[in-house]
Amino acid sequence: MTMVDYYCIEELLTPEERVVRDRVRRFVQEEVVHEIVPYHRAGKFPDHLTPRMGALGFYAPYLKEHGCAGLSYTAYGLIMQELERADSGLRSLASVQGALAIHAIHSFGTPEQHERWLPGLVSGERVGCFALTEHGHGSDPGGMETRASRDGDHYVLNGSKCWIGNASIADVKFIWAKDDDGTVGGFVVEIDAPGFRAQYIEG
Repeated sequence: MTMVDYYCIEELLTPEERVVRDRVRRFVQEEVVHEIVPYHRAGKFPDHLTPRMGALGFYAPYLKEHGCAGLSYTAYGLIMQELERADSGLRSLASVQGALAIHAIHSFGTPEQHERWLPGLVSGERVGCFALTEHGHGSDPGGMETRASRDGDHYVLNGSKCWIGNASIADVKFIWAKDDDGTVGGFVVEIDAPGFRAQYIEG
């Protein structure tokens, strides 16, 4: 497939970045494009592509640990660009999984949380989400109403989020809330946590 380089971007890329871009482009052409329209018309997501994208190193590829590819941020942008060219939902899953869920656990999680969650998220065998946005406040942490109260050696979260990519299918959720002192923190919540509910609402 020939692409026209109107802005002369090609000469700015390293050989490695071009190889990455071309690999994603082939994946999109050979494994995605012919499936997207039927899935869209059926109102479904091609779930089998989630681990496939993990095997190709699409999730948080700029990180160097836990099986991530250690690529440049430019390469990451090229991966997302090629996925977006095929389908916005596919790109959204990849960016939420990598730049939000994986990145948050990698940056702020404990070693135990790293070991428990990152390998499966990087491989695409598990799905994660990043729950910040709320009705009435958008993605403004200052207005956040979700609260986290200490209860022994854990926290109890109370509140609701909206417009959270991957939420209805995520095995683990990185949920933002304010503690009793008003400090914003991120909390790793598993899919079977007592009282937790994720609901997909068609708009």
